[in-house]
Amino acid sequence: MKFTINRDDLLLPLQKIVSVIEKRQTMPILSNVLIEIDGGNLKLTGTDLEIQIITNLKTPNTEDGSITVPARKFLDICRLLPANSEIKFEQSQDKAKILSGRSRFSLSCLPADNYPEFVVSDFDQQFTINAGKLKKALEKTTFCMANQDVRYYLNGLLLHISNSKLKLVASDGHRLSIYEDVLDVVTGVETRIILPRKGVLELSKLIDDDEAELNVEFSSNNIRFFINNLIFSAKLVDSKYPDFGKSNFYSKEFFKRSPNSCRYSF
Repeated sequence: MKFTINRDDLLLPLQKIVSVIEKRQTMPILSNVLIEIDGGNLKLTGTDLEIQIITNLKTPNTEDGSITVPARKFLDICRLLPANSEIKFEQSQDKAKILSGRSRFSLSCLPADNYPEFVVSDFDQQFTINAGKLKKALEKTTFCMANQDVRYYLNGLLLHISNSKLKLVASDGHRLSIYEDVLDVVTGVETRIILPRKGVLELSKLIDDDEAELNVEFSSNNIRFFINNLIFSAKLVDSKYPDFGKSNFYSKEFFKRSPNSCRYSF
C-alpha cells in the first residue's frame, strides 16, 4: 500500500480523528488510526468503540491496501513537516515509511484485519439541519451535562425532534438547560434520543461551517452525522430521559438540592 498527499490536506482530518482516540486503551490497536486505500480514495478511521470518525480524501499515486499506524505519532510527524510539503506513505510488511523532502520516518504497524468494527444497526430515520443552528443549540446546553454521574442518562444530551421543532435538554442534577428552535425544513420525525457526553463535545468541535447543511441518520442505538467529507458516528445512551416539564421541575430525578437549583432557558 502507498499514497502521496499534501501535508495540509492530511493534517486537519487527522487532528479530528486523533481527538476521539483515548490515550489509554485496553486494546493497543485502538490507539491506531486505520488507513485504507481503494481506487484513489484515502479513508482514515478512528474510534474508541463509543464514537467514531471517518474521513475520505482523494489522493494521486496510490496503491490499494490497508494498515493501522499509531495515531498520535503519525500526527506529530505531520505537524513537524513544513507547510504544503508532500508526504509519501509506503507500507512494507509491519512497517510504514513516511517520506517528505529529506525527512525519513518509520512507524510500527498493526494489521487492519485486527481493527475492531464499530457496530451499528440499520439507520431507519433521517433529517437535515443547518450546522450553525445545531452548533448554537449545543453551545446553549452542553455546559449543563453531568460528568460521571451515577444516573448515566444525565451524562449526555437529550435531542428531541418533533417534525419541524428542535429541543435540546441537559442537566447535571443541579441545573437544567432547555433550548428550543424551529428547523428550516419539515422532518416528519418524532423522536427523543440521548447523545453521550463525549460525542456531544466532539460533535461541537467538528462543526466549523455555520452555513453547511448536515445530514443526520439515526436508529434506536446509533446516530450518524455527515459533515462535508467527514462521517461522525456515536452510540446512543440506552435510557429514558426524565420528564423535564414545568410541573416536575423540582423532581428528585433531576435535582439533589432543589431549593438552590436554577433553570436556564434560551
